[in-house]
Amino acid sequence: MNIENTMNKYFLFLFILITQPLYSQPNPEWVMRYENSSGASVKDMFVDKQGNVYLAGAVISSQKLLIIKYNTSGTEIWSRTLDSVINNDSRKMFIAADDSGQVYVLSPGIIHVQSIAMNRECTRLVKYSSGGKLLWERKYINEDSLFTICKGIVLDDSSNVYAAAETWQEGQSSNYTTLKYNSEGNFKWIRVYDSPSHIYDSPTFLSKDIENNIYITGSNTSTITTVKYNSFGDSLWVLRDNPGFIGLKIIVDDSLNVFVGGNSSVAFNGTTFTLKKFNNARNLIWQKSYNNPTVLRDNNNFSDFTIDKNSNSFITGVSGDTMELAWDYASLRYNGSGDSIWTQKYSPVHNSDDRCASIAVDKLGNCIVTGKSNDNLFGYKYLTIVYAPAGQQRYLLTYNNNFPNGNHEAIKVLTDTSGNIYITGNSQTMGGVNGIATLKYGVLTGLQQTTNFIPDKFELGQNYPNPFNPDTNIKFKISYNSKVKVTVFDILGKEIETLVDKNFSPGEYKVQWNASERSSGIYFYCMFSDGLLISAKSMSFIK
Repeated sequence: MNIENTMNKYFLFLFILITQPLYSQPNPEWVMRYENSSGASVKDMFVDKQGNVYLAGAVISSQKLLIIKYNTSGTEIWSRTLDSVINNDSRKMFIAADDSGQVYVLSPGIIHVQSIAMNRECTRLVKYSSGGKLLWERKYINEDSLFTICKGIVLDDSSNVYAAAETWQEGQSSNYTTLKYNSEGNFKWIRVYDSPSHIYDSPTFLSKDIENNIYITGSNTSTITTVKYNSFGDSLWVLRDNPGFIGLKIIVDDSLNVFVGGNSSVAFNGTTFTLKKFNNARNLIWQKSYNNPTVLRDNNNFSDFTIDKNSNSFITGVSGDTMELAWDYASLRYNGSGDSIWTQKYSPVHNSDDRCASIAVDKLGNCIVTGKSNDNLFGYKYLTIVYAPAGQQRYLLTYNNNFPNGNHEAIKVLTDTSGNIYITGNSQTMGGVNGIATLKYGVLTGLQQTTNFIPDKFELGQNYPNPFNPDTNIKFKISYNSKVKVTVFDILGKEIETLVDKNFSPGEYKVQWNASERSSGIYFYCMFSDGLLISAKSMSFIK
């Protein structure tokens, strides 16, 4: 053996280990499981401004509606069940809460139609108090309808509640149906959209804008159709786009631009997932589609999209690949003009089945994508990927209830105003019974340990780049174990954000600050060790 070569390899390995960036992998602040001997599943999640978490789902074998509320610490405040809910993979449920903590749930229910002496599927809207008391219940179906399918729920600034449904009529035709109730459960109005073809109008999503106008989107025989109503139920416009595009989700930004995401059929090239941006006059501003360029004919299916306050858009979907029998995550970011900022595809091993379900963005500009992955093995796990604002993969977060052979599928990810991350989904027990697992992660600051070398003193570096827009990096050195805090102040000396506040071991570190929600100007940042000020510096943010 050549001892000199062996030692050189050893020192090279040690140098790489010491000097490479070391991201501190976050652990969840809490994990809450809901388990029932009858089995349970979750369909939707909502997080209020206080960080309370609300889940809507079902107790499986008894076909009961299930509603759960956790506080910001993960303590279950209450759970409630309600009889007669239709629970299967094709039926959705929706949950929302107003500023006073009152909870609204839209779910499929059963109603007896007297004129035909039969039970039919209907929409069921229920309201609970913040303490879990059932306040009212409303069911809807037209007398001449075969059945009605839930499609979405939104609340306006006065806690009026709007529900969307797909109503099926005799003759195999369906319509968009939008209903409005006030906060007391009193019926206000109903609007039905029936396209000129009078067949297969299938709504998929309901949204509202800052003026409390209501938007319902979907498709009519593979043509996107979006209807806009004001709060009085007046139809303001109908947007019909080119055939071949099915709208699956709609979001309206503060400038009343309308974003619609969904699937497009492309001749000789399979299916792509697509995002379109329209202005309030219904003019198409831009359209972006994703298909895997390495595959001649490929199927790529839309999963979810979201936008941030600057109208950057983030879209995710599943994508196939050459010589693979499974799906991969594909995620993209566009700026407000539709320019591509980054594209990322995730495939850990060959033939791993990776299916994303939901996407969110936090206040720092991190993009969070969640779903399930099996690494080409038997069981599935929650797989959540966190991408930095520039698109680099920052974290991989997984969860399998210590039961790797079970099925664990995340269905939704949300962030709160503080930047905390919430993930919920369906997760089996060791006995194979379906349960619900909800996780909370704290704010992902982009903290990174750059080296393990022990500095001879504490030091706060100058941020870079400087000036910056909207991200900048701040380096600091720690010479011994200490509780370190790095804080940002505005020009008036008001503390506006804490970037880190935790115990550190010796080393060199870097933290990122995203100022996208701040005004242009001069800011100051300070480093404290065990409560003592180490250093203060200024930086310039220019939009």
